[in-house]
Amino acid sequence: MSDFAEFFNAGGRAPDVIVEERVASLTIAATFTDRQLNTVLRNKDSLASLASFAVTLPAGTYEYEIEVQYNLVSGGVWHHRLYNVTAAVLAGAGGVEFWPSGTNGPNGVSRLSGVLTLAAATALKLQGICNTTQSMSGAGAPGSNPACTARLKIWKVID
Repeated sequence: MSDFAEFFNAGGRAPDVIVEERVASLTIAATFTDRQLNTVLRNKDSLASLASFAVTLPAGTYEYEIEVQYNLVSGGVWHHRLYNVTAAVLAGAGGVEFWPSGTNGPNGVSRLSGVLTLAAATALKLQGICNTTQSMSGAGAPGSNPACTARLKIWKVID
């Protein structure tokens, strides 16, 4: 999805946590659907935990970056967000892609970044929506082997 140089934030630090969605097939529906974050690549000092596609972080301030692969978004809108499951509120909203009906947009990567402060341990989920999506469309190229279709990178802000 991106090269190794993009694993570092502007301060030159590697992420404390990297979690990916690695799937062979996936459907994103016309309602916000949980992305299947299921693979931990890095978890410095066991900062985060992963369960039921949710990343749980302790209280603190964090920078985050999200990359979501999309394709074949024909005649519709593709959007993603970071959702705070613990408080049931939006934590961050990503870009919106629109393609005219009857055409397929190019494959691409939508990005979202921000800073969030958590007062207590908090579960976060990456969610996507696409009003015309069928299996794997809008969620990355289909294939028989799991592919990385979404990545969440987190840096704990050091005071």
